[in-house]
Amino acid sequence: MERELLAWIHLGDQLVTRKKEFDPKSVKARIVLATSDYFEVTVMSRLLPILAKESPGLQISIRPTLGDLPKKELEEGRVDIAIAGHYSEMPEGFFQTKLFDDSFGVAVRKNHSRIQKNLTLEKYIESDHALITLQGDFKDRVSSKLKRARNITYGTYSFTALPWLLQNTDLVLTAPRRLLERYSEFFPLQQFECPVDLGSFTLRMVWQSQTHENPLHQWFRTKLKEFK
Repeated sequence: MERELLAWIHLGDQLVTRKKEFDPKSVKARIVLATSDYFEVTVMSRLLPILAKESPGLQISIRPTLGDLPKKELEEGRVDIAIAGHYSEMPEGFFQTKLFDDSFGVAVRKNHSRIQKNLTLEKYIESDHALITLQGDFKDRVSSKLKRARNITYGTYSFTALPWLLQNTDLVLTAPRRLLERYSEFFPLQQFECPVDLGSFTLRMVWQSQTHENPLHQWFRTKLKEFK
């Protein structure tokens, strides 16, 4: 019994020492994220330069998530972290934490034919709209709120292609504010308050118990949480 106790103490000491000795610069590993290009645009585009300095041997692999938690892939180790704003109940053996909140705004091109210095509800309703739809359908939360259909002429699952479309058309896009802010850094767009109250959403990351105490994964999750 005493020998077993000493063995457990020794193992605990080894784990503590291993954590103390963890150096992200010496890492040669890959972390697989299941997420959307919204997260790539808003977070990964700013995180990668930091990772290049602090952990140059770390590879990041992005896989799509289209709505459901990739439970099996997480359990089997094919995905390390799932990140989205729409995961509901967590199965046993999973951890989750909040990354940040986001709300919704509206973007159009500068010199839009109808929308210049202000965006009224009527202008908004009468315009042609682009819709981001992860499932490929045209289910529209805005129309449900208004109890009045918008004219949606373009729908896409992609968060990244839309600024090119907006700058060359009169389409109106309702999308997360953080995304629109990143668009506006590189494209001639103007932003407005959304005339329809769509509330906000919380982006969360989910991981499996097998990686919960892994020093690399703990360090990486901390880096993700720095982007508030």
